[in-house]
Amino acid sequence: RLHQNLRAWRTDRLPRENLEDALGVAFPHPQDGESSRADFASECGICYAYKLDGAIPDKFCDHARCRRAYHSPCLYEWLHALPTCRVTFENVFGECPYCSEVISVKSTR
Repeated sequence: RLHQNLRAWRTDRLPRENLEDALGVAFPHPQDGESSRADFASECGICYAYKLDGAIPDKFCDHARCRRAYHSPCLYEWLHALPTCRVTFENVFGECPYCSEVISVKSTR
């Protein structure tokens, strides 16, 4: 059954949606407006730690299909290291490490 369902894999859909169809199961996921980001807190997408010097990830990618969490200092260092980053006053702009959408963070210095 799995092998047959894998032929229906569509690249325009989320992997979760494709897996649900291929396996014939429904995975739990938050519905829009029912949960806050804090309910689904996770580790930083850069350092993979939940806490960094006692702080939890406080910056999130705004792209609907990403929503990855980051510690501000980790994201600042990541973006600042990119050759394509833009710095304006106290903000650094660049691409999200996971979805490549624009993301920004205030300078930690």
